[in-house]
Amino acid sequence: ESFRIYLFIAKLFNCKIIHLPSGCLEEETKAHWSKYENGNVCNNCGWSEIACNDIRNIQEFNLLRRYCDTSLSPGCFDSTQIPQTHIRYKSIDLEMWHPNIVIPDEYKLPESNKLRILHGFVDKNRQHGGKNIKGSPYIIEAVEQLQKEGHEVELLNPNNIKSNVMRYYQVQADIVVEQLIYGWYGSSGVECLSLGKPVICFLRPSFKAFFLNIYKEYDDLPIIESDTTNIYSVLKALVIDKALRIEIGKKSRQFAESHFDVRKNAS
Repeated sequence: ESFRIYLFIAKLFNCKIIHLPSGCLEEETKAHWSKYENGNVCNNCGWSEIACNDIRNIQEFNLLRRYCDTSLSPGCFDSTQIPQTHIRYKSIDLEMWHPNIVIPDEYKLPESNKLRILHGFVDKNRQHGGKNIKGSPYIIEAVEQLQKEGHEVELLNPNNIKSNVMRYYQVQADIVVEQLIYGWYGSSGVECLSLGKPVICFLRPSFKAFFLNIYKEYDDLPIIESDTTNIYSVLKALVIDKALRIEIGKKSRQFAESHFDVRKNAS
């Protein structure tokens, strides 16, 4: 189960083999993820029952340990299964993701006086059994509550949009909610921070502390922290305070220029 002929040959030729995880099951065991927040991560994951089990996961880790020289990590935790290199590999073209990008006419949203709260995700294979790792139902409920109270807000919920056009919707949002359960930001967080948006995300305290210890140049992150229990109050504070949204948006872009610049990170 842990032998691959092409990897074996690559090692014979002294090739360096680098692993880029595509998800949490390629970084840690399910048993480990289940320790966080009393199992909240796996309990809300649509993959948890249909594609993720530790018999398979451990076989994959055995394979990685045998052949890979290292696994890339953005620097939010250390895996107990595989050696990791913490680098700024989540990088982006800051000219393509810029607060002042030109939006093609076909992607322009109708003019509106309402504040746009964006929460987008790809739901394919992630909704098994009604589970949702991003906490989308809590976000929808919070926006609906704000609307009932008379706040001029609307939810942008782009689903399964091609990645090469997603930024045109993201840049038209006033507030972005990334996720409320997993514990760290993903690609959409990187993109929206680069677009200078105030981004709401659940950052697990241990992950945040680990990150700030790895990247000691930062005292904090510009991300607005929230979870499923307080998303309504966090959203409301941003909705009623335009100056706060502008201030955090500027800090988002500044952080992106420091941490996600592909030209700096690839040099």
